[in-house]
Amino acid sequence: MAQEAHGHLGWRTTGASSGASRSPRAEVPGTITPTRRARDGTRALRSTPFGNDTLISNIESYAPLPGALRAEGLDPDRILRELGLDPGAPAQASAARAPEVVLRLLEHGVADRGEGFAVRAAARLRIDALGVLGFVCLTAPDLGAALERSLRYRRVLFASDAYTLEAGRDPCRLVRRAVPEARQFPVGARALVELGLAEYLGALREITGEALTPLEVRFAHASPADVSALAGFFRAPLVFGAERHELVFPKAWLTLPSRHGHPGLASFFEAQAHALLEATPTAPDLAGRVRSLLVAGLRGQAPTARELARQLAMSERTLSRRLTAEGTSFLRLLDEVRHELALRYLASDRLSVGEVAFLLGFSEPSAFHRAFKRWTGRTPAKIRRAHELSGEGERGDGGGRERRR
Repeated sequence: MAQEAHGHLGWRTTGASSGASRSPRAEVPGTITPTRRARDGTRALRSTPFGNDTLISNIESYAPLPGALRAEGLDPDRILRELGLDPGAPAQASAARAPEVVLRLLEHGVADRGEGFAVRAAARLRIDALGVLGFVCLTAPDLGAALERSLRYRRVLFASDAYTLEAGRDPCRLVRRAVPEARQFPVGARALVELGLAEYLGALREITGEALTPLEVRFAHASPADVSALAGFFRAPLVFGAERHELVFPKAWLTLPSRHGHPGLASFFEAQAHALLEATPTAPDLAGRVRSLLVAGLRGQAPTARELARQLAMSERTLSRRLTAEGTSFLRLLDEVRHELALRYLASDRLSVGEVAFLLGFSEPSAFHRAFKRWTGRTPAKIRRAHELSGEGERGDGGGRERRR
């Protein structure tokens, strides 16, 4: 009998012990199957710290800003050109202006689409669209753990540590630091703060499945002319001209259980998040950036070169040419990342071999077996058995989740 679990996370497991091979989109015995995509039906936006690759790809650090602009009929590339910037130019050439550019894009959104632009952008974001960072929060046991992990691993996706959690007293406060350019770009800075606090509250609501209402939402800036969108989203008293930006909520929220809390999976995804954090380069070349996107994007379907080129704001031909100049290729990087992740996943017994094959984007388990044999000369089952015999394997949580090879 199939046992569906964690469908809202973007995948589900089936517990049947036998069955014919099918498409990865079907309920393959022992595999993980996607059930949802981002709210707008697109693949998740990937974000990258400033100073990496192209200017437009760096703007994805403030996801879902580019998608929100496009969804409302605005073209972020065109806006950049109006600012005298080339969206595909190396980011290093305009790194000093990168924060300004993000704020100007937000100002365009507010000017063209009204004061509700920031919260509408926040409402587009699903936490499971953030890959490992999203899953490590969703599978946490409660809201307090989810918040702590989101702050600890934030740098996996975002350039700065703009938030702190004050949980020592009741009420708790999620504090957003001031935007340094607020004096020069008051509208953009205001929208950036609103976007960030709304994204966090939306994530907390999604994790718990409850329509959480904060005690207060405090903003250091002056009130905009129209606060109806903010009031409708936060459903809480709004305070403007406060000492700092903060989401104020009862300490009891921290103990609210996650709808998807799972000790074994939480431990597994936290290990992956930690590994990604350790591997996050400070100034990667293009190959390093592509590897990071592949690690984040291998979640049941392998990203294509065309998809990655679009995320990096370049043509597929340019991507191929630049990778060749660095002595590598897209297919070689995809193969290397799959190899590394396969070894990491197989060191744990929390995922079956079929589930590992699916996560790495293989069309069927047999294709994964052939690739793994080519990489290592051994089968996935033999590698896992060797880990178990050596005592190096990461053991399951004993919570009754069926494990299959």
